[in-house]
Order: sequence, then structure tokens, then C-alpha cells
Amino acid sequence: MEPRAIAEIVGPGLVFALACLAPILALPILILISGRFGADIAAPVTQIVEWASDWAERLAQMCIALLAVLVGLVVVLRYGFGVSSNALQESTLYAHALAFLLAAAAALGRDGHVRVDVFYARLAPKRKAAIDLFAYCVFAAPMLVAILHFSGPFVERSWRIGERSAEADGLAGLFVLKTAIPVFAVLLLAQALAEACRNACVLRAVTPAPRRFPRDEPRDEPRDEAHPG
Repeated sequence: MEPRAIAEIVGPGLVFALACLAPILALPILILISGRFGADIAAPVTQIVEWASDWAERLAQMCIALLAVLVGLVVVLRYGFGVSSNALQESTLYAHALAFLLAAAAALGRDGHVRVDVFYARLAPKRKAAIDLFAYCVFAAPMLVAILHFSGPFVERSWRIGERSAEADGLAGLFVLKTAIPVFAVLLLAQALAEACRNACVLRAVTPAPRRFPRDEPRDEPRDEAHPG
């Protein structure tokens, strides 16, 4: 059967998902198979990804600072001078949404996401790595690919019509805010790739690339003799 016929059967959504998941699975699998060789190939990738996540986190911090200023301004104007502005109130929603979406990848890199478990904290490092690698490849990556797939037309239509606030005096750049959704998915997907590579390194007992994000309780990562830390 020709590739085009296969694509028509399984649907473009699945083809898109497989294409996006291929690099997510390829690098960790290469590390699991080849060890140090795969880790050396993955190292610059993880460093570039964490550099992008770091800068996104800095933008998120700026959004949080702006949010604090805007909320204070809204309160002072409303209760001090009886002045209300839909544009100003919407700007607080924009700042909050951007802070959340942009900081997600760095939160994953810092292991700062909410983890509900009973047994995980007591497991050995390799078992933790195996669980995390499975979760990144089987749960996180498909979910983020789905967000990318379904948000594409949503964002494209918003840009095409120049979508703005439903309020007459609201903000005009709603399409810009919606663009943060696929940006969030790309950043988090890339960070999931970096974490999957690190976990594969733990399973193969090779030293991964240095972390850009410090962790409060860092996992004990093995150090191979060829690349002492």
C-alpha cells in the first residue's frame, strides 16, 4: 500500500502525531541502545532546549511582576477613584495566562510540577528514571502533540480575523494571547524530550549534560569514568 493511501486511512492527525513523536522517542532510544554515543548526541539538544525554557521562564517572571503592578493599579483606580477599565482588567488575565504558559517548561525542568504518588519517592534512581521516561513518552508527549494539532486551526482563525476582546473597550490583541497555546506546547514538548534523554542516561549509567535548572532535591545521577563531573 502506498504511503498516501495509508495516510488517508489513519488520518492526518495520527500521521502528524507520529511525525512529532519520532524525535521524542528517537533520542532516548538511541541513548538506551548506544549509551555514551547517544548521550553525546543528545547533550547539545538538551542544552538548547533548556536555554529556551530558561528564557521563557524569564519572560514569565516579567509577566508576574507586571501582573502584580496591574492588579494593584486596578484596585487603586476602582476603590480609590471609582474608575474601571475593561482593557486594564483584561491585561491582568493576559499577564496571568502568559506567565503560566511560559513557565511550564522550566517548571518541568526543575521538577516543580505537582507529583501525587505513594511509592515513587522511595524508589531507586533507575526505577524513577524508568517511570519518568515511560510517562514522558506515553502520556506527556501525545497530550502535547494533541494540543498542537487541535490548537493550530484555532489560532490560525484568530489571526485571520484579527480577533479582539468581546468588550468594546477591551484589548485588541486576543490573537496574540492565543498564540501562546502552541508556544506552550512546543516548549513543554521539547523539555519533555530533554527530561526523557536524561532518564535514558540514568538507565544506561552515563553522565547526562549539566542541568541548567537546579533542583531542590536532585536525583542522584551516575557519573561514568570517561566523563567525570
